[in-house]
Amino acid sequence: MKRSNFRILVPILALASCGEYECLNAQFTFSLIGFSSIETDTIILRKYTKTTNFLTALDTFRITPNNTRYSFTGDTLRFTAYSSDILMRSDFDYEISLPKAGKTFKLAKITEEKQSKKLSLFNDKVACINPIRSYELNGQLTSEENVFGILFLKK
Repeated sequence: MKRSNFRILVPILALASCGEYECLNAQFTFSLIGFSSIETDTIILRKYTKTTNFLTALDTFRITPNNTRYSFTGDTLRFTAYSSDILMRSDFDYEISLPKAGKTFKLAKITEEKQSKKLSLFNDKVACINPIRSYELNGQLTSEENVFGILFLKK
C-alpha cells in the first residue's frame, strides 16, 4: 500500500515544480575610476528615450554628497547608499556628466539577457536579475558581462 502511494506522490511533486518565472530586468549603477573627490562633488545623470540619439531627455538627477552617500576605495568612487533615481535600466539611454572634470559618458544600446528560472519543488522563487550583456559607451560597443550591476567608468 505504501509503495502505490509513493508511485502517485512522485509524479504529483514533479508536476508541481514544472513552472518557470522570468528574472527581474537588470538594474545597475556606475562607479568612477581615477577621478578626485573635487571632480566628483557634482555628477549629473540624464535619462533619455532609448534610440533617440540623446535628443529626447526624460529626467535629470544631480548626484552630490548631500543626497547620495559615496566613498573612495583607492582610486574608485563607489556609491554606498543612493536613491532609486540613479539606478539605470536597459530601457533607456543615459548621459553621466562630471562638470568639474569636463567629462561626459554617453551610455546607449544597453542589452540584457532575458533569463528565467524553474520553480523549486515547493514553488519558491529564488531572486534572479537579468545580466547586462552589452552596451555602447561613447560610441564604442562593449560586450563585457556586467555581473554585479556596476559599470566602471574610467577617467
